[in-house]
Amino acid sequence: MLEQEISLVKILEQRKLWLQNEIRQADIALSALRSELLQPKQTNSSVATTDRIKWSPKIDEIFQDYNGELTLNEICEKLCEMGMQQAKAYKASINACLSRKVKQEKLTRIRPSVYRRKQSDEAPNSGTSS
Repeated sequence: MLEQEISLVKILEQRKLWLQNEIRQADIALSALRSELLQPKQTNSSVATTDRIKWSPKIDEIFQDYNGELTLNEICEKLCEMGMQQAKAYKASINACLSRKVKQEKLTRIRPSVYRRKQSDEAPNSGTSS
């Protein structure tokens, strides 16, 4: 019977150690959660505070009276001349805007990075030949 009491004591001591370990892990988890709650959420401030640049109207303005071909670099230079000094840094955005204008059929892509204003279709035939 003494052996049963000794094994019972060992089992209880092991259980006590296991429970102490569980409590320690719970304390660590609670501390981590509390510190996260106390710290303000960090957001990508450059995305949150950036003013969206409206490239589309500026590109329309460039091609409004221009019938020739323009490369992406020339378009960026013209945007800089119009006061959009950050145009060269946003070539990818400008290129995406130009691609959208091609899809909208406002511009024609002559070859990669070369664009021209879409020429209006020939006037529709006023009469049909029968």
